[in-house]
Amino acid sequence: MEKRKLYIKIIFGLGIIMTLAGYIYLIEKTTELYKELKFLDRDISQKKMMNQELKEERLRLIDSNKILTYANEAALNTLLASKDIKSKEEAVKIIQKMNDQIGYNFVVTDAKKFNAEMARRYEIDGFNYLLKRDVDRAIISFVKCENSYNQYHQAYEIAKYLKKQRKELTKENLEKWRNVYIEICSKYSYGMPEYIKIKMKNTYKNK
Repeated sequence: MEKRKLYIKIIFGLGIIMTLAGYIYLIEKTTELYKELKFLDRDISQKKMMNQELKEERLRLIDSNKILTYANEAALNTLLASKDIKSKEEAVKIIQKMNDQIGYNFVVTDAKKFNAEMARRYEIDGFNYLLKRDVDRAIISFVKCENSYNQYHQAYEIAKYLKKQRKELTKENLEKWRNVYIEICSKYSYGMPEYIKIKMKNTYKNK
């Protein structure tokens, strides 16, 4: 009889221990699932933001291309009307050279003429040209960004840095580009869109 009571107590005690162990296990699993859920929510939010930024960039590129096309067509017609221009190819080269020269130098802009939207567009252009390893167009875009709105994010610092690295930044010099991406992500990424930062990091990590 005493042994039976002892067995019952042991079984009862083991039942309590197993119940507690199961309860603790469930708490741990619930905590893990909650953490995973928070991570997934954050990931979904980031992807939604990236998707929205990509949509905005697409619309911006369409608008920019339209504006550039109209401006260049007007300039081309003006040049072709000149007796000094012998061919359409020559006129196109002059327009391209003028576009590059206009965008290569910094200017102090009157605060009343600051245009944050244009600055944002040029900044995105600059980052996209960086990802394409087109250093000259990247410099021009960041300079135009700075000139549209002085001290906009770190456009000035990036343009200045790229000018110093320009001679070595050929499309074939992948190691140099890798170092530039690392430098920009670590020192000059203030205001950089998250999806651009992810692309740039993936680019130098995969090299």
